[in-house]
Formats: sequence, C-alpha cells, structure tokens
Amino acid sequence: MMQQARDFLHHLFQSRSDRLAGMREEFTARFGGKRCLIVGSAPNAVAPDLARIDTCICVNGSPWIAARFGIDRPDLTVITGHKTMVRDRYDAVASVTRDVWRDLSTRMLLFIEFGDKAKHARSVFAEANFKYEIFINLHRKEYAAIIEEVCGREMAIGDSRISNGIFAAAVAMWAGAREVIFSGFSMEGGHGYIDHGTRRGHQRGDGRFFQLANNFACRVTTTSSELHRRFGLPLVT
Repeated sequence: MMQQARDFLHHLFQSRSDRLAGMREEFTARFGGKRCLIVGSAPNAVAPDLARIDTCICVNGSPWIAARFGIDRPDLTVITGHKTMVRDRYDAVASVTRDVWRDLSTRMLLFIEFGDKAKHARSVFAEANFKYEIFINLHRKEYAAIIEEVCGREMAIGDSRISNGIFAAAVAMWAGAREVIFSGFSMEGGHGYIDHGTRRGHQRGDGRFFQLANNFACRVTTTSSELHRRFGLPLVT
C-alpha cells in the first residue's frame, strides 16, 4: 500500500514537471529574446514607446490599463483566483476588477489557482465577456517552482511572497525574455481604475525582487520614476 502511494506521488510530480517543461517551451516561443512590457494597475501608469516593445503581459485588471495605452489584446494576462472568487478583504478590488474585464481580451490567460478553481474562474470570465484564445491553469507548486528558478530563492509564500504583477514578469524571465519593462507599478498602492485608494500588498517580496534586479540575466527596467528612484531600475522614457 505504501509503495502504491509512493508510485502515485512520483507519477504526480513527474506529470507536473513534464507539464511545466511543455509550458516553458510554449512561453519561450512567445517571449524568448523579446522586450516584454509588464503592465500593472497602479495609478498614473506611463507607457513606453510601444514601437520598441515586442510583447505585452498584463496582470489581473491591467488589460484595462493596456487598452488606454492602445494595446487592445495583450499577449498574456496572469490572473489569480482571488480576483474571481470574491471574499473577505479582496471583495472591493475584486468586484471592480470583474467589471473592468468586460469586453476585453487577451491572447493567452494564465490562471493561478489561489482562492478559486479554474472551472469557476472560466464562468466568471464568460460572464464578463473577457475573451482569450488559450487558457492555462497553474497549480501552487508549479507557481512556486517558476519563482524559485527565476529568483534563486523561496519567494512564493509568507511575507516574502511576490505579487502577481511581479510573477507575471517572472514568467517572461523564465521564458528567456531579453528585457522586462515595468509600467503601472508602484509600492505606494492604488489602482488606476478605482477612484479611492487601495492598499499595496506584498511590499517585502516585491521590494526584494527589485533589489535583486541587477543579478538577473534578463534586463529589468521601468517607466516609473518612483521605482527608478527607490530601487535604481533604469528608467525607460
């Protein structure tokens, strides 16, 4: 009986490893060697020269921000289950996020199973008429494996956990992007599509990521004067 359990676990981990390898191959074909614009939802987001951008990656509600930049369909949008299963302290932001998805689209949707399952999430996207060509759901251990490979340390749990926006950049870096350009990111909080102020989470993890930026093979830059001033990231004007 114990051997059967071990065999099952080995098969499960091997299957997830194979799935990650296939996912990485697909992402590398899309983002490898590219200059990737990572669009967050912070207020007063500044767009770079889009003629110099190869691809655009959004996070949660930021396809709304990208649309204001003139990007109608991001190449990838990373969404966490906390935005599709409204509960507790996530209610206010998640409710508005569901609204801003209406009639937007993305080529690929990467859904992280935190707080919700893919089946329910897809019903939420359908209700909002948020369109996508490819849907990929990511399990917690796969999420953690990508972060550890990119950052070289554990940054997927607890106080050191990075935000979903930083994870979106980590996906591009994992896929071999040449440069990630952060636009619409702030350590001070707020959302560009919400009138009142909202709290900024994951400050410790995100701050640590930006402090490590010079150690990555992928170039990390920003259009934010705040991130440039605070972490010394090269400023893209």
